[in-house]
Amino acid sequence: MAGAGRPWYHEPAVDDSDSVLLLSCRNQVEADLARNLLEKAGIPCYLAGPDFDFVELGRSVHSMLRGADVRVLAADVSRARAVLEEAWGRPV
Repeated sequence: MAGAGRPWYHEPAVDDSDSVLLLSCRNQVEADLARNLLEKAGIPCYLAGPDFDFVELGRSVHSMLRGADVRVLAADVSRARAVLEEAWGRPV
């Protein structure tokens, strides 16, 4: 579990010190879709966002209120953007 002020994430597939922000998502669903597309393409990534209290808000309410950032290795940014742009039909 993340501590106060630290990001939460899904098992980082990359070292945080080598990662860069690829996409700031409006909600958890968009972030999960991006992560799944990138992982399917073989691009390591992870989701990060502000720490929060699930107990106070509940997971479903929190997911509607907070977005998440998709982070990838700097070397993978161009390829990751191309994967998402092809899938979503819009610039990332």
